[in-house]
Amino acid sequence: MRVLFVSSSPINTQTSIGNTFLNLFDGFDAELYSVYSRTGYPDKKIKSAFRIAETQLVKNIFNSKKIGKKVENYEETSSEDKSAQKLETSIKLNPSPLKYIARDMVWKLAPWKNKNLKAYIEEVNPDLIFSVLSSNSAVNEMIAYAAKVSGAKVILYAWDDNYSYPYSKSPFLRAVHFFWRKMMRKTAALASDLFVISDIQKRDYEKIFSMECKVITKGADFSKREEKPVLHNNPLKILYAGNLALGRAETISNITKALEKINRDGKKAELMIYSATQLTDEQKKTMADSSNSFFMGSVSALEVQKLQSEADILVHAESFKEEYFNLIHYSFSTKLVDCFHSAKCIFAVGPEKAASIDCLIKNDAAVVAKSNDEIYEKLNLLINDKELIDAYAEKSWQYGKKSFDIKDIQELLLESMEK
Repeated sequence: MRVLFVSSSPINTQTSIGNTFLNLFDGFDAELYSVYSRTGYPDKKIKSAFRIAETQLVKNIFNSKKIGKKVENYEETSSEDKSAQKLETSIKLNPSPLKYIARDMVWKLAPWKNKNLKAYIEEVNPDLIFSVLSSNSAVNEMIAYAAKVSGAKVILYAWDDNYSYPYSKSPFLRAVHFFWRKMMRKTAALASDLFVISDIQKRDYEKIFSMECKVITKGADFSKREEKPVLHNNPLKILYAGNLALGRAETISNITKALEKINRDGKKAELMIYSATQLTDEQKKTMADSSNSFFMGSVSALEVQKLQSEADILVHAESFKEEYFNLIHYSFSTKLVDCFHSAKCIFAVGPEKAASIDCLIKNDAAVVAKSNDEIYEKLNLLINDKELIDAYAEKSWQYGKKSFDIKDIQELLLESMEK
């Protein structure tokens, strides 16, 4: 079977979408291909890829020949790529939602539906197109074009709630979102199957899109647990590794404040923060005080596994701010599955109505602070009770084994692919 991934980010283990897609298709008898638009390179498991360089679209609005090319070298980073990366970083740091509207306008004007892309899709001749359902109109347009050219079936996966209207009451932004919602419904209608990431999302999306949805998440091999003696660090090592966008940086800052209070009579624990999220210097300074917590930058997915194995407590964080709730309330972090598989105690902070927090509470799979006021109380209790840390490490593994075994998850996906 030939599977074509369509995405904005490249499909590799360093990107959230790539990590998830490669996990789901790991070991399948399938050839994997990719069409994407941002800088970076696909994983070597991707047989070939085609990039419509988003940063080049403006320059080539009147020259379709220069838009889109097959990616030949998966490791070499050109000076052009480095320049594009700088531009993408500056755009990410810009908080204005108008950047998304500008992006949509560029994709509408640029002639990216050209013979370069058409030839690549015909060359791949996919049996299946696998992508995300989101409000990113560029990705939605690419999905529709790939399906039209190839005639392939489409399977979509939704994990963030891009459909609900934003927190902003701006009539202009809500009007723009109205058209994004319309495109999402149009894209969903192309799908033979729609996967979602939580039971809450399944309930809502089945009503919205009038189709059956199936819950699927990243999985792991829980068939064998690495047996090793329980040794605690002194001071205890607390680890956060993941996305710091959507208010999570502020939540981590509140954990740092709680640690400062806990460590007043001697350092009992310290927090190490690893993330590839683009942050301002002020955000880093607020979040990591270089005494109780430390910002370490980004590391590879393989290195994260090593860090998790060496830590005592792993942190899962969401924001309590209402403006971010719609964007995270369905989400179930792929990093949580990694946490379960590491058999480490999880300390979670976030609103109890968010799908990930709700799941952890209902299954008693983590020590949870359901408000900023509870962070000090729950974290202090945990840090001063190593038996409690060990008990929740065991609960973490057992819940992961019951609910996120990769064989069970892939069986559901394979059933849809074969159908």
